[in-house]
Formats: sequence, C-alpha cells, structure tokens
Amino acid sequence: KPEYSAVDSVEIWDPKLGKVRPGGKLTTPRDRPALVELGNGKVLVIGGASDKTKHASIELYDPSTGASQVVASMSTARMAPMILPVADQGVLIAGGWVDDPVAGRAIEYLDFARNTCTVVGQAQVTRAEAAIVWLSRNEFALVGGKDSFGGRDPHAYAFQLTERFRVVLTEVGSISSRQGPPDPAQAGVRTQGADRRAARYKRTCATQAGLERPKVFSLRAA
Repeated sequence: KPEYSAVDSVEIWDPKLGKVRPGGKLTTPRDRPALVELGNGKVLVIGGASDKTKHASIELYDPSTGASQVVASMSTARMAPMILPVADQGVLIAGGWVDDPVAGRAIEYLDFARNTCTVVGQAQVTRAEAAIVWLSRNEFALVGGKDSFGGRDPHAYAFQLTERFRVVLTEVGSISSRQGPPDPAQAGVRTQGADRRAARYKRTCATQAGLERPKVFSLRAA
C-alpha cells in the first residue's frame, strides 16, 4: 500500500515569468486528492490523505486569493478517488484507496451548484487506480485498476445513468490482462456474450490515453 506524504501548501506556476510563486494553503494537508477545475477559475480538491488518515472532505480553493474552504463531504474517505465530469454541473466520484471496502463501492455525485455529495449507485467492488470514462451520452465504464488488497483487477464494468440520475450496473466484462489503467496497445476486451461491445471498450482505452474526447450529457432533475 502507498505511503502517505501530505502537504497543505499550494504553488502556482507563472509561465510568463517562468517562476513558481506561493499560492496559499488548503485547510488540511492532502496526499493524492482529486482535482476539478471549475469554469470560474476555482478548484475543487477532493479527498486525499494525511498522517495515514484518509479524508472525505472536499475543499474549494480560490487561486486569486489563496484561500480554501471545506464545502462538502463524501460518504466515505477516499485517497486518489476517480472522477468523471458530468457536463459543467458536477462530477461522479468512485473508488480510490479506502479503509472500508464495502463503503468504498459507493459511486457518488458531487453537485457544483448545491455543494452536495450524494450516493447514486454501487460498484461491484472497490477499486483504485482504474480508468473511468464515458462510453456514450448516458453510460460510463470502470476498467482495470487494483482491488482493496492491492491486487490487479482485470474486469471492466459498464454503468448506465437513468433519467432520475441513478447509476445502474449494465454489464461485466474483462480486459486481456491484469493491469491498471488500460494500455491502448492491449485494448482487447471480452464481454459475457456481447462481442459487439468490444469496440466500445477499446474506445474506452483510447479515451483514457487522451486519443478521443468522451461525450457528456446534461442532468435531469430527480
């Protein structure tokens, strides 16, 4: 399992000056949080860990002032959670390194407007360091990664978002080898009785490598 080395300081790179300047501090030191840049220039800092304690809190950092404040909390503490943007309205949060592998199965939705985090579905297993990408306008996949014991997971799971914004597991497949985020060179995928979907998983690998831009969709109110 990874060791924890957390800091609370922020540094900002100025490309014009070619220098780094101090950018303020977070409310708590965080090792391997997830970051989400908002359209207004502010940044959400999600989870992470410090002193071998994982965090469920989410901070909003403002680079213009160097100030940061806690705005929401996840249902469980996560280090290095996986995030997936949902248009410009929020992000889905899944997996990461967790203390409770059962609670870590929860898939959560962080609503930017309300600053709330809501559990919207459950994964089959808790996994960290996996790929999470859109497959279509209302379907996404979790591919590969490691389980809660650090072993590599060869499975690929597809989920669908319903009109009431709930996450439903739709298919389980497998990638060709036990690995972390998939390598486009090894993108062969076998699914249970659905070979036509292999191309979709190959596209997942390409997207993870930055070769294709995933599609997103607008939420409907529950």
